[in-house]
Amino acid sequence: MVPETSTSLIQTLHPAYFALVMATGIVSIAAQLMGIPFVPRALLVINVVAYALLWGLTIARIARFPRDVFADVANHQRGVGFFTIVAATSVLGSQLVIVLKSYQLAFALWVFTLALWLVLIYAIFCWSSFDSGAMSTNASPSRTTRST
Repeated sequence: MVPETSTSLIQTLHPAYFALVMATGIVSIAAQLMGIPFVPRALLVINVVAYALLWGLTIARIARFPRDVFADVANHQRGVGFFTIVAATSVLGSQLVIVLKSYQLAFALWVFTLALWLVLIYAIFCWSSFDSGAMSTNASPSRTTRST
């Protein structure tokens, strides 16, 4: 059984937490380009673990709290946070190329990035454009009168 605090953390997981992976990847890439030893690979390991952990939590949130996830997607403030998943996936792929020269895995992440972007761009901008008042069954179109 999952403790109550863990359940609450999963339920309220902010979609923008993938910014951690973005920032860590950027610092790792910068360290590699500057020729700083050990730091790029250490940050890559941290990033792979963080990315996997965040995906695990996100998948658990989708499975256990789909209404909360949908509410976040439709929310104008939280919805855009899902784009950090797209950016984090892309940055991790770039990090793999620059630090490890791992082109195949990076290419797979790039394809995944493109798929995520296409799904999220549609989901966030379409679903967040629906106003709850506009979707009401009591709403009637405005009527205008013509003068003759």
